[in-house]
Amino acid sequence: MNRLILMMISFLAIISITTAFFIMYTNVPNTSEIIIDADWVNLYPNFKELADSSDLIIRGVVLNSISYKLELSEPVSTPLLLTNYIIKIEEIIKGYEDSETINVRMTGGRLDGKVISIRGCPPMKEGETVILFLKRFTKDNYYIIGGPQGRFIIKGGKVYSLGEIYPSAKKYTSHLKTNGIPIREFIESIEQ
Repeated sequence: MNRLILMMISFLAIISITTAFFIMYTNVPNTSEIIIDADWVNLYPNFKELADSSDLIIRGVVLNSISYKLELSEPVSTPLLLTNYIIKIEEIIKGYEDSETINVRMTGGRLDGKVISIRGCPPMKEGETVILFLKRFTKDNYYIIGGPQGRFIIKGGKVYSLGEIYPSAKKYTSHLKTNGIPIREFIESIEQ
């Protein structure tokens, strides 16, 4: 009896979540962009904790990306996209990687004329130069730790937190401001 009740509650929860996501997905007026709200499990209070939690920290360039639908065992009304980004490593700041390129997976992406992204953590752009704080989850794949907290963009030789470029990321990165400091100064602050 308890198992039947638990199955019914689980089924209702799945239906509720799927319906809410479907309503959010279909009620975006005249746009091809869908933004998903999310909260990050870990908020890193400083660069030291962010670096300590990382398997690999790199400076690199986004070469290209491939987005695909996540295949779920249960049918859903709205696809969840994942994107694999190929990043050319220009410098390893922490850790070891014997390849010149790595694969970084993020939730969201561009597919079939739609853009799905996590609020505060937009898709990376081809040609973008970044500093990434990464965790390995399979032999050949990494993810960015802390979402927007673990991704920094380099423009004109200076480093900016995601929140300094995308206002929707400020909520997660306001304590990790870089204010456009030179690359070397940023890297030295991580290595200390």
